Amino acid sequence: MLVTVDVGAGPAQSSGIDIFRNTGKKLERVAFQPLGTQGAQGILLVPHTQTLAVGLSNAGVAFLPLDDALRGKAKVGVLPQGERSGSGYLSASPDGQFVFVADEYGDGGNIGIIALRWFCK
Repeated sequence: MLVTVDVGAGPAQSSGIDIFRNTGKKLERVAFQPLGTQGAQGILLVPHTQTLAVGLSNAGVAFLPLDDALRGKAKVGVLPQGERSGSGYLSASPDGQFVFVADEYGDGGNIGIIALRWFCK
């Protein structure tokens, strides 16, 4: 199970993904994948890829390899969505070719459309 988390507030804020394993009796935290200082919101496993996408508030959308993220060791790449975009919740096309991002504040609110052929293999 993957859960986005924000820790702290103000300049000390950081965000990431907590990774849990079901032991049969409880959920056990096994790793933490840092994402930076922007609030982590929506998380998505892009269909037909081994790539996670995470909305990072005003930073844009983070992309990271699933296998490395599950160990807390992924290199995070961020695709900006504009100044103070408020990037949050994500959805993908069923074929995994596009990610749609709710940009709460960008141009008064908009939907970002990201073509993934360049990011995900």
